[in-house]
Amino acid sequence: MKRLSALASVLLCAGLALVPAGSAWSQGRPGLLPDFTELYEKMGPAVVSIDVTQRTRRGRPMPELSEDDPFY
Repeated sequence: MKRLSALASVLLCAGLALVPAGSAWSQGRPGLLPDFTELYEKMGPAVVSIDVTQRTRRGRPMPELSEDDPFY
């Protein structure tokens, strides 16, 4: 009986220790997206745009695999 009480006490304390950490996540603005304008103003010049100007030929199609193949 003492062992069960000690185990219950340890589990209760561990559970209570996690409660404040879980409630801290929900204190933000629920349902609203964060404002990225400041981040965009700072990091906007670092964004690179890549445009493709040439097409490549298509390769051969993938071969048919049998059902016994390990990669099937």
